[in-house]
Amino acid sequence: MKPRVPQTIPSTADRAALVAVWALPLLAVVLKVAVPGWVLLFLVIGSPIVLVLLVSGLVTFTSTFRRRSRVRATHGQVPPLYRALAWAWGGAWVLAAFVVADAGDIGPMRSPLTVVTGLGEPDWYPAFQGLVLSLCITVVIAGPVVTWIARSRAYGAPRTT
Repeated sequence: MKPRVPQTIPSTADRAALVAVWALPLLAVVLKVAVPGWVLLFLVIGSPIVLVLLVSGLVTFTSTFRRRSRVRATHGQVPPLYRALAWAWGGAWVLAAFVVADAGDIGPMRSPLTVVTGLGEPDWYPAFQGLVLSLCITVVIAGPVVTWIARSRAYGAPRTT
């Protein structure tokens, strides 16, 4: 039987990080739907993978910042590392949606970034997009993993209040 973790009060920064974890991926969906195209279809087809990445992050970060957080019970508060990971994870979803270019059957490649800046279709954009998306995918995968590892290691640490 798991020991019951006492209920604690999250700080404002913890609440903001938790809101970011939930709100930023939703903002990413809005950005992607605002400039639709074939990539949106590929996201729907690949939705099981996208959903696994999304749910793993939501579960990991929600359990880190909730009122009965073992992290807060162990440390007295949630360390800044976890907030930074949560913001980076949520921001990676938004950045990926903002940068990914899409095109219909006719017309130029467009992304929310090219639409907002009026860039059109620059020659350097595919390389830039590939670099940014690689970074975002790495953060989306690594954020929950690093958080989980840090939490696992912290549970054995003495309380620092």
